[in-house]
Amino acid sequence: MNEEIESIGERVGAYVSLYNEILGNVKSEGAALVVLQEMGRDRRVEVIARERCRRNEDCAATARQRAFLERLGVQIPETLSKKEASELIDQALGKEE
Repeated sequence: MNEEIESIGERVGAYVSLYNEILGNVKSEGAALVVLQEMGRDRRVEVIARERCRRNEDCAATARQRAFLERLGVQIPETLSKKEASELIDQALGKEE
């Protein structure tokens, strides 16, 4: 419990420090708050994007996947996700889904 409280305290301290730094640049408390909120939203979007990549939903196919597909003689679409590349590899290798 104490570790959790310390962690929360550290995060609050980091946010306050960041807010003060922003405030020094924009000279308006309202603007500083809006910038801090936008930074929080940006961070959440990045986290969500990374999670989707881990699940292969939205990330582009890797260079290794593309190279393997080429070696297998598979025609590669210009836009190809990791998941789609994985499915094409399975099909080329004759694996059942």
